[in-house]
Amino acid sequence: MKKIYFTFILISLTLGVVLGQISGSNKACKNETKVYSISTNYTGLISWDVGDGNIIQESNKSTHSASGATTINVKWNNTGTQNIKATTNIDFNGEVYVFGATLSLSPSSSTISSGSSITITASVDLDAYSWSSSPSTSIACTSNSCTFNPTANIVYTLKGKIKNSVNGSEYTCLAESSATSTITVQTTPPISGNEICCDQSVCNSVAPITQKSGVTLSGGDTTNYTYQWESSTNNTNFTAISGATSASYTPTLPTVITYYRRKVTGSGGVNSISTSVSITPLPTNLNISSTTYTSSQSIRARNIVVEGTIGTATNTSVLINAVDGIEITGTSEINTDFVFQTEPCASGARIAYEDAVELESSKIASFGNFSIFPNPNSGSFTISFPDASASYEVKVSDVLGNLVFSDVATELASKEFTLPNVSNGLYIVDVKGGGTSYKQKVQVLK
Repeated sequence: MKKIYFTFILISLTLGVVLGQISGSNKACKNETKVYSISTNYTGLISWDVGDGNIIQESNKSTHSASGATTINVKWNNTGTQNIKATTNIDFNGEVYVFGATLSLSPSSSTISSGSSITITASVDLDAYSWSSSPSTSIACTSNSCTFNPTANIVYTLKGKIKNSVNGSEYTCLAESSATSTITVQTTPPISGNEICCDQSVCNSVAPITQKSGVTLSGGDTTNYTYQWESSTNNTNFTAISGATSASYTPTLPTVITYYRRKVTGSGGVNSISTSVSITPLPTNLNISSTTYTSSQSIRARNIVVEGTIGTATNTSVLINAVDGIEITGTSEINTDFVFQTEPCASGARIAYEDAVELESSKIASFGNFSIFPNPNSGSFTISFPDASASYEVKVSDVLGNLVFSDVATELASKEFTLPNVSNGLYIVDVKGGGTSYKQKVQVLK
């Protein structure tokens, strides 16, 4: 019997199967100090290990060994589940959950104009909300979010014990936390009328971006404003443009769509940032040969060349829009769902196509505001001209190139023409003047 008894004791001590319990709170806040102890009459060496905590008795180290050290004070540094262990002739183990919420106010600082209000909100729940201010003012609000109407610069302070709740576990910190919000009240009136003009789609150069017509810049207690222009390629992240400090700004021709805005500063640091305008560079030349379109599109460039077969546009209308002009080759096949138009720019709009191409008038929206109507007609038609101050030469030929009619239009917005003694068929109307040229086929049906 004695042999069996001694064998059992030796195995138990070696494996450490006899465990003790550590007394103390199993919840704490970060940087909070808690007391932990073990119940034992053991007077020998007791070793403590608190992992990420600091033991106060050991100059804030994580381990402590001393004879009869049955009680320690631990300041917890990290959040989450922490282990604590004491070793004597047996092991004592425990776990502590450390909460890490901190109190802050949003906004932590802000500048508001005189007569405006500001709402300040706490980041966490507190057991009670104690608001104060410096200079001292009467504050009735006792919630986590309060709206104030300060008349001068002021600092608001909120104090309270943080109420923690994680995965159903709740705990209120022992110590009171505090946070502040500094509010600057700007007595200088805000700047208004900081509006700039306008969006541009550009060919060779960019027009100045200026103050919007009819809108006056005011406020800021001054008329001597300072300016800073900013640019961005995504209309989100703006960068100050070096040297761009005048009321207006003329950008260099960008290679991609670029956005510009203006920051105006008045006295006392009051400033205003305008909404942005965009500068879109147009592609110089675009060839749309052998292309199939399956959805609504708008194609825009300075010069557009159409050659070959331009597929079909399925249940849609495709707008072919050129700044300087459109050229359509003689072998092109153009679906009726394609609409062509030009808009005047650097060199003036034009349309050119070979005789083999039949371009119905229904496909033409406008060529620099040129239009011929009606088409088909009985031999009489009207031409609308883009520039009523210019002179235009009008020639009409048959499909063999024989001239059948010519006339001029001087300083007219439109003019009616009648072809003399012509038969039914197709005729080519060629208009030149005002720095532009325009050619279209008309059909005579009597």
